[in-house]
Amino acid sequence: AQGRLLLPEKLRKLANMDKKIVLVGQLARFEIWQEETWDAKENEWLQTESADDLRELGDLNF
Repeated sequence: AQGRLLLPEKLRKLANMDKKIVLVGQLARFEIWQEETWDAKENEWLQTESADDLRELGDLNF
């Protein structure tokens, strides 16, 4: 399996997903996004965030 996840063709067509996708995880769940859609949404979110909020995120240590 090598870390792969197989989505049935019916679901891929329903979600309009091509070959490149993005997995976005948060705690016990994850979302699957088409790469182009994720990039557009991420850019939209980043433009609406204030510089102060982004600085706070930069202080997180893992």
